Amino acid sequence: MHRMYWLTPVLLALVIVAFSVAALAITEEEAKQVFEKAGCATCHSTPGNDFKSLVDKIRSWASKYASLDEAVANEYKQAQTYDQLMQQMKQYTPSISDEDYQLLYQFFKQVFEEAKGGAGVTESEAKQVFEKAGCATCHNAPGNNFDSIVEKIRSWAEKYGSLDEAVASEYPQAKSYDELMQQMKQYTPGISDKDYQLLYQFFKQVFEEAKGGQAAAATPTTTTAQVSEATTTTTTTPKENITTLPSVPTPNPSEEARSRISTGLVVGVAILVVAVVLFVVFRLKK
Repeated sequence: MHRMYWLTPVLLALVIVAFSVAALAITEEEAKQVFEKAGCATCHSTPGNDFKSLVDKIRSWASKYASLDEAVANEYKQAQTYDQLMQQMKQYTPSISDEDYQLLYQFFKQVFEEAKGGAGVTESEAKQVFEKAGCATCHNAPGNNFDSIVEKIRSWAEKYGSLDEAVASEYPQAKSYDELMQQMKQYTPGISDKDYQLLYQFFKQVFEEAKGGQAAAATPTTTTAQVSEATTTTTTTPKENITTLPSVPTPNPSEEARSRISTGLVVGVAILVVAVVLFVVFRLKK
């Protein structure tokens, strides 16, 4: 058994490497504390524009855009990339430390990437939310219940090139999928943002899977966070009226994340080397 002692430092090195990488994940609570401490909440304090609303908004972008830069370019007139938008926001909080800025930068990017790479919503999960949110109050008759709606959306994939096109053709009261879902949301005012986003993503997922797994081409649209002001247009408009600031050098805060990974790997490799040396010495003494 003593011959296996050399495995201990090796395992320790692997644990340290794994811990160093995992430590990069930033919790929502941690980000919210920094958001408030840095003074971001001075402007971002009203419903639809507070911290939670921003997080939900970024999650919703993942279902509409391929990248965070694309989302920002379509949703915010005053910025063309995520880096540029964050630099402009930094101008409004001049006292924010570099460390806190890096944390928020990485967190919002993390939110988008997690939402983008998250597992698809199952039909069973969507149906439970559909019933819990009260959608079944109106959608309960044969041909108009949850299962019928799913089958209807699948059939649209055979007739239309995009979900927006299908909605515009099938529902005269809405011109796009966003607009239709916002109208449905008004009939279930008690639905949480999380449940709304889940259903929004699920029905879109059904269409895209029926289409062959390829995302349907759709014109980017904007949707207001408050139901009472829900609008959808075929041209991109800004969510907030923020004066464009002079262009500033755009750093790459994600380098900070890479450096933290490198540090963890260096420490792990160093311990691994020590373990190998100890193993060789042990063997030579025998």
